[in-house]
Amino acid sequence: MNLQHYPVAPKPLRTDLPATVAAWHSNFSRERYNASVRRVIDPLILVGDFFMVNIGQCFNAQVSNSFDPIAFCGQLYKGHDRVFR
Repeated sequence: MNLQHYPVAPKPLRTDLPATVAAWHSNFSRERYNASVRRVIDPLILVGDFFMVNIGQCFNAQVSNSFDPIAFCGQLYKGHDRVFR
């Protein structure tokens, strides 16, 4: 079996996408995120009530006035083989 035919990572985004995002900021600090993970592992997963829990977080960034969110979303959509619908 040739494993090169089975990619393990999504395709990278096109490099010609303008770099308009200067810096991303999360609504979670690393410590707060890790604490949230611990809060769901111990009482929910280890006791068998859940087998998977998704912890979401928000990211913010300053973008230029010329940033096109629709085009950016299209690049994300095209850059990944697995699409959630």
